[in-house]
Amino acid sequence: SVQGSFHCRQSSPVTMGHEFVGVVHVVGEEVTQIAVGDNVAVDPNSGCNTCTPCRDGKYHFCSVGGISNTIGMWLDGGWSEFCAVPTDQIFKLPENITLKQAALVEPLSCIAHGWDCILPIPVGSNILILGAGIIGNLWASVLHLQGHRRVIVSEPQEGRRKLLQKLEPKKVMWDTC
Repeated sequence: SVQGSFHCRQSSPVTMGHEFVGVVHVVGEEVTQIAVGDNVAVDPNSGCNTCTPCRDGKYHFCSVGGISNTIGMWLDGGWSEFCAVPTDQIFKLPENITLKQAALVEPLSCIAHGWDCILPIPVGSNILILGAGIIGNLWASVLHLQGHRRVIVSEPQEGRRKLLQKLEPKKVMWDTC
């Protein structure tokens, strides 16, 4: 059987939630780039911006910031009513982007990164997606948009399978494990 764990702070309770957006309620005295009332997206990751991983765009490997300082895993995150976030990890949303739309920014960034890692994928390849959660559904949708039709999604939960069936990939094959 497959067993796993979620790498997060265990020394004391942590409020989870690393994929989140919100409305600014309070700003520090020296903050100028955002204001109370702004809709923002949060990058849960941080880095020193000077080490080799940061310069290579892989600040999740930074020894100063990195995975061990991720908001929502090591620092209190977005599953709370309010959350304190450093200003260099906040991005003001354009007025034409809703909070619901912006909630997909972080999951889509994971897809974009994964896409860069696995290219090229010849159209006609057999593709297996494990799980039809938000990331699996986004993968199925992006692959479909790129012309891939031989996609198998392995998902044991009926509710998740039904959600994916409402999306565009009409020829998704199912494996219920």
